[in-house]
Amino acid sequence: MRMPLDRMDGIGRKVSDQIRMWAASGVDARILVFVDVPGQEMDAIRGWKLNLASNSSPFLVRKAQRVFQFLKGALITVLWRPDVIYTRAGVSFWGSSMWKWSGAKRVIELNTTLEGELVSLQKTGHINEREQDLRREDWNQTMQKADAYVSVSDEIDRQNKQWMADKPATVVCNSIDFSKHSKVIRKNQQNKLPKLVFVGAAEYDWNGVDKLMYLASKTVGILEFVLIGVKPDKTHSENVTIYPFLEKEKLPEILASCDVGVATLALHRKELEEASPLKVREYAALGLPMIIAYNETAFKGVDTPEWVLRIPNKEKSVEIFHSDIIAFSKKWKGRCIAPVETSPFFHAGIVEQKRVQFFDEIC
Repeated sequence: MRMPLDRMDGIGRKVSDQIRMWAASGVDARILVFVDVPGQEMDAIRGWKLNLASNSSPFLVRKAQRVFQFLKGALITVLWRPDVIYTRAGVSFWGSSMWKWSGAKRVIELNTTLEGELVSLQKTGHINEREQDLRREDWNQTMQKADAYVSVSDEIDRQNKQWMADKPATVVCNSIDFSKHSKVIRKNQQNKLPKLVFVGAAEYDWNGVDKLMYLASKTVGILEFVLIGVKPDKTHSENVTIYPFLEKEKLPEILASCDVGVATLALHRKELEEASPLKVREYAALGLPMIIAYNETAFKGVDTPEWVLRIPNKEKSVEIFHSDIIAFSKKWKGRCIAPVETSPFFHAGIVEQKRVQFFDEIC
């Protein structure tokens, strides 16, 4: 079975992990990626990396280059003749309608529910009504082209049934390759206060960064916080350290110096209860216990592990349960979870077997 991935954006580590695990399972998996800025994340993976013109290029040059590369990508797909084309929902570009000529099964990965996300983005002013309509159109076109679907949570699977038209579908949570972090040494033993870390963007209000800032302001001298991917804010309390951007090589080093990982805290803002965030996989691979405010797909059918503090997915949860957060953080200060405890839930070598099995079933 041969599979290309069609596009690359901010999920580089996830995509590269998936490709490696599929290849380890005997799948001839390759990546077809379109990038605006050249990078090294995909260089070690078999496939094709097609560079689009940079945003600094003249408009007509940029437009012509994009059309050429998209058509080139479609031609590669037709000539290579994969069994499966795997792409993320919402990705529909010039030439993708020609995928059917390759004879491949087109599988869409669903990472969100469209309407819930649009409601949240509109509330925060990140998109207007016209942009909402364009996203709905793009989403609809992509979903119609699919032969099968893989959702990252059961809730996303249920809420997207309207688009699936009784086509094959399954649920496989997000995963991470634990072996990449096997040589990272935890450096949290000397922390004077429990140190909590969060990875994500404040502009997505479902991350709940505002809740984390509130907690920090109420725990000066009790807890310390590291926020990665968040824009600097001069109003934050003195116990907060912010890294607006980190190179991927630096991320494990910073995480390894912390005691507890903080996951999504306000999923209710986009009308969801369940998720499988990539940040949680990063925490787990490095042995960090975690605080979550949602139903984790990986824990379906089992008791929540003792290294997880789950608070309700409500607007005031951090405020109401701040004493529980403090107690949990103090309990885990200077400690580390053994990979044998976390890998059954999150390691790509285990999780991706289900995805590959689904590919076999639909081919």
